[in-house]
Amino acid sequence: MVLKHVNSSTNPFWCVAAEGRWSVLGMVISAAAVAELATRPGGGFPIAPVTREFIRATAAQQVAIGMGFGSLVHLIHTFATDGGTIISWTWTGFPVTGPTHPAACLVIAVACAACVAPAWWPIGVIGAVVLYRYPDWIGFVGGLALVWYLVAALPGYLRAVSLCPGAIGWGLLLYCVLGVVSVVTTAYAFVPFGNLVRERTDLVLGFSMAWVVAGNLAAGMVRMPQGLLERSNRRIRRVKMWTGVTAVLLGLAAFATSYSELSTEAPKPYAETGRVFSGGIWTGQSETHDGAHQGYGGGRGRAARVGSDLTRVIAEELGYYVDLGPGPNKHTWGAALLSKYPIVNSTHHLLPSPHGELAPAIHATLDVYGERIDVFVSHNGQEEDALDRELQTTEIARLLRATEEVPTVFLGYLVTHPGDQRPWPYQILMEDGRMNDIEMGLWRVAFARVNEGDISDTELQVGKFVLPQPGATAVYESNEEMYWHVGEDDIPKVWRMPAMFRDEGVRLGVGLQDQEDRSSVWGTTGGAEGQTQLDLLDVRVANALRQVL
Repeated sequence: MVLKHVNSSTNPFWCVAAEGRWSVLGMVISAAAVAELATRPGGGFPIAPVTREFIRATAAQQVAIGMGFGSLVHLIHTFATDGGTIISWTWTGFPVTGPTHPAACLVIAVACAACVAPAWWPIGVIGAVVLYRYPDWIGFVGGLALVWYLVAALPGYLRAVSLCPGAIGWGLLLYCVLGVVSVVTTAYAFVPFGNLVRERTDLVLGFSMAWVVAGNLAAGMVRMPQGLLERSNRRIRRVKMWTGVTAVLLGLAAFATSYSELSTEAPKPYAETGRVFSGGIWTGQSETHDGAHQGYGGGRGRAARVGSDLTRVIAEELGYYVDLGPGPNKHTWGAALLSKYPIVNSTHHLLPSPHGELAPAIHATLDVYGERIDVFVSHNGQEEDALDRELQTTEIARLLRATEEVPTVFLGYLVTHPGDQRPWPYQILMEDGRMNDIEMGLWRVAFARVNEGDISDTELQVGKFVLPQPGATAVYESNEEMYWHVGEDDIPKVWRMPAMFRDEGVRLGVGLQDQEDRSSVWGTTGGAEGQTQLDLLDVRVANALRQVL
């Protein structure tokens, strides 16, 4: 966890080779460890024969220990592999009333301290309930208690499974099952019988915790051989001492990393004049790697793709305000908003989805050049179900219409063709939501779309907008006027779309390894030719973005 925290929320030993991480070093260390074990001399310190029988685990205890071990590994994978997971579970938006990214160091410090602490199961159970039920700081404290218990219980489980043949195998099988089921709570529409656990993250969490506690109690009933040699006792005491020292050092390293990377300056837009800003949406569905472009998709805070709090990395390195959107405890894959402008207020929504996956949305109000601008982020796109499409878009239109006097940008994706009639989403959004395509009350001066295939949720879409002059409104005389084109020489340079979007575009990642400032592929309006810079960035899945840096 600490290594990932100090390495941009990625595992330095398990990464894309072209990213220049520590893959080779990791393989060398692994090979050296295997060689040391294979050549370790035996028989140098014979152990005295054990004369006292130890209590063997019964069949029921072995089942409890095995199932508990698998559940424990699943929960550790979910909550204790990245410090930002607990934060995403408790995030509620702006104004901020709970923990933010620097609080990840507290999660790491608690996990380190738990390595030498007793495992009290009531603390873990209470922590799991509080984390699931309560937002902000109360839920975060519950998450800390849960992480404490999970890490503290691991040594006892390792001791117990060593005495139970087959327990590890059955436990890891359950771990795989729980990993799938935790995904099905959200992706139930694509799995047979998925509705059995639809939106029941609480059921998966409760089932796992019940087995962890049962296995923990069963492990306490298994007694190891007594009367260890003094040499063994001394060795155990040394291991405990150095484990404690290491835990303290790792915790301090986490604190130092979190606060050393905090920016002392507020994020600044790339174009600070001209009343122009840009916004874009980049959605991610699956992991790809073809040598030129790396995309990474998944759900932040879920066991399937957990362990990458990359919104923190983007915010720290590139200077963005971040809204994490609805968390995994809302049974959704989530959405995130990154903004160069202050986020004055934001609310989270779960769009109606009677048949398919819950569609999360963020409705945020930004301070752009001293004026109020609304940004609406949504992750829907139900291609399989017409009713879901219609209901989700109808709710989006209702929310947009409620603030139609405020200039608005829509950063979402809909499964529809331009001009489609009801019940397809296009007409609903345009008429009921009072939208001019993707904006309302703004002049759109540029638009680009980079298509990665025939699936709409793997695209990059970017628009540039100009705020009307004070006292004026942006009103088109006709639909045709929205699509008028002028030559680039007739507009300010800051209004132009970067050259990389022309014709078939440029695949992100090509040639980026040779750039000194790799972060320049992000950003916003007014950028140099060949770069794309964004003031507003919707990330359907937060960890889709870092891979192109």
